[in-house]
Amino acid sequence: MPPQVRLLVALLGVLAAEPPTAADHGPLEITQRLPERVDGATPFAVEVLVRNTGGEAVNGVVVNDDLPPGFELRDAVPPASRVGNQLSWAVGRLGPGEQRSLRLTLAARPAPDQTAFRHAVEVAYQGRLTAAQTVPLTRPVLEVSIAAPAKVVVGAPTDLSFVVRNSGTAAAAGVVLQTQLPAGLNSPQGNDLETNLGALAPGQSRTVPLSVVAAREGDVVLRVTAQAEPWGSASAEARFTAEVVRLVLAGHGPPTLPEQFAGLFEMTVRNDQAEAARGVVLSLTLPSGLAFLRASDGGSYDDRTHSVRWDLGDLAPGSVRTVAWNATALQAGEQAWAAHLQAGTRTYPDVRCSSRVVPAAPPATPPPRP
Repeated sequence: MPPQVRLLVALLGVLAAEPPTAADHGPLEITQRLPERVDGATPFAVEVLVRNTGGEAVNGVVVNDDLPPGFELRDAVPPASRVGNQLSWAVGRLGPGEQRSLRLTLAARPAPDQTAFRHAVEVAYQGRLTAAQTVPLTRPVLEVSIAAPAKVVVGAPTDLSFVVRNSGTAAAAGVVLQTQLPAGLNSPQGNDLETNLGALAPGQSRTVPLSVVAAREGDVVLRVTAQAEPWGSASAEARFTAEVVRLVLAGHGPPTLPEQFAGLFEMTVRNDQAEAARGVVLSLTLPSGLAFLRASDGGSYDDRTHSVRWDLGDLAPGSVRTVAWNATALQAGEQAWAAHLQAGTRTYPDVRCSSRVVPAAPPATPPPRP
């Protein structure tokens, strides 16, 4: 009858170790030295110690190590025989008090839902016993999103933004954002875009702006991918519609306006479509540096939102409508406002205009009397 064997599993360092397994008697002792936790971004070391604690030699000792899924072998000292994911060392004879050390260097390539590293070792001589130990796995998890409007205007610049976030528990190194613009969507930066974001700490995010121009009408599908080796990638998709604007809005004011002076500002709407535009509404929000005075054509001012609104009704094909408003300059500097146009349920891109307010010239000093 084969002798009974005692198996002891121990971790060196601060570990939440699984309970050791042991038989009542036996000469062999096995110790695993694992890191306190596995950082998925960095190769790590594992050491297995096999020691004969008995008074007699043990012959035919073989150690088998099953590499867990999602982890790859970088090095083994001494070299191991390998079949698939199983490593094997023919240790042979261990004399009384003799010890052998088996060292591995591993790298993590785990599945997205893998949260721990479990290392199992089997020793065989007259019998066959196994020991396993599990430690936490820290890893980056990339998330990517796209901020885009539901509609864009053909021929007009549209600002998009991509947000890449690391929601994992370890830093993501070498993060790269990639996108291939679909046909009909162009960017001054090119259509095959790649941005190196560097490292992202846990919880950190980066925003990448992109200006695009739609070249034709229709639905647009834009995809973007964030990648961090060896952790795979995360992707996002945005869908929007490119439309040709047939109501044209333009605005202008005085290029320069002295402080405390009133200026005249105008907005013009032109209907370039073949049919009437129904229920046209024009609105604009004033900057804090301009104080509203009055508006033409029934424009109403909302003091709470510092905005003006005109209900223009229906615009016949080819017609042009101009409205005006007056404001007093309160603050020096560039004063910009945004005008918004809507016809029925259809909205059009904002038109931004500005005037520069300059300090008022000091009163002239009269010449001294002779």
